[in-house]
Amino acid sequence: MTVLLVGGVAWMGAHELDPRRPIASDVAPLKVQVVSLDWKWLFIYPDQGIATVNQLTVPVGVPVSFELTSSGAMNSFFVPQLGSQIYTMAGMVTRLQLQADHAGAYRGLSANFSGDGFADMRFATDAVPAGGIRTVGPCRESRDQPGARRCRLR
Repeated sequence: MTVLLVGGVAWMGAHELDPRRPIASDVAPLKVQVVSLDWKWLFIYPDQGIATVNQLTVPVGVPVSFELTSSGAMNSFFVPQLGSQIYTMAGMVTRLQLQADHAGAYRGLSANFSGDGFADMRFATDAVPAGGIRTVGPCRESRDQPGARRCRLR
């Protein structure tokens, strides 16, 4: 009987902490697609039409719905101050729900060894006051990718 009780409590608790489970909120989540590349991170904001490299910007108090994948080697997406760590794998999409409760600048990193550039596979995470993510200064056309824009976010 004790095993059933403890097992039931553990099962319920594990499902409460599921990283894919949406965060209850009156605010619609911000969608961010994350791609781990060779020793850098690509963050795509599909609803805003913006992408950044090694820079994640999220509004405080707004749930963020991440869809994560990898272009090659398996990696581990981790922002310790925001919560859960989750793996990215080529050919798969994993999901993670996080929310910044306080404004600040945080460090994100890969917690999985992936080769020579692993030690430099970090990214900046800025939690900014709610009110939407906006670009700072003009967006410029990318020289490397026709049709793409380069913008600084705040």
